[in-house]
Amino acid sequence: MQNRRGGGQKFMGYPVEKIDKETQLFVYIGPNAIEEERDRYFNRHFKEADLNKTLMPLNIREEDLGFFIHNFKNSKIKGGYFAQPYQEILHGLLNDMSDEAKRCGLVDTIMIQNGAYIADVTQGYAVLDLIEERISIEKKRIAVIGATPLSKSLLWHLREKNPMLVVLMDEVVEAAAELDRIAAGHIETDIRRIQNREIDLSDIDIVIDTLCSYRPRFSKHPDLIVTLKDQPGSLYSDNGLESVTYDEIFAKIAQIKTKEWIDHE
Repeated sequence: MQNRRGGGQKFMGYPVEKIDKETQLFVYIGPNAIEEERDRYFNRHFKEADLNKTLMPLNIREEDLGFFIHNFKNSKIKGGYFAQPYQEILHGLLNDMSDEAKRCGLVDTIMIQNGAYIADVTQGYAVLDLIEERISIEKKRIAVIGATPLSKSLLWHLREKNPMLVVLMDEVVEAAAELDRIAAGHIETDIRRIQNREIDLSDIDIVIDTLCSYRPRFSKHPDLIVTLKDQPGSLYSDNGLESVTYDEIFAKIAQIKTKEWIDHE
């Protein structure tokens, strides 16, 4: 495999920016982390803060993830962010995690503090923070498409945002009902079964699609579409709707996590 960077120093076989014995190391882990080039989002914040920290992308195979985690806290690495394919697996490999991570069934972030793991979820909070930079969530009708672990994280934080209604959409009603249990007693919800691979979004203000697998129908366009897959294709773009892409979400995640890592020095 050809590295995307040229010469210079290497750590675990991968070229990195200048490091010394005082450099605090962080990692972005995924099956194709190097090729994705998303480490730049994190390192931009470290550079702007003029800190001796750097985040490296590491391609780790799924079968090697357990071994990597076992040795993680005994290494020089201070923390890491894990790509989507590994977040549910990571949840099963760790015991100590935040209440949100336990309830939602995924972990996307690990930090090492005092020799112990601090495992958490960042995406749900990041998505809603990004939405609120565009439009208020309060008193809006929101569709969450797909009963995924990430949807659980969204529901966890939507409880504090006072939406008018959250519509939970999935092909399996029982799966959507599991999301509803997170929201119960906090926000008004409606469960809708997806049929014939189509979703009617005519009465929705904000769409958060964690699957990008169903064809949307509109009689009235939503105010904002959020797609949580790397390549949502033309499902929404053909309609000329204002949207938030996964790259924008990842940039927000990097902003949140680097600030947290800096604050925990």
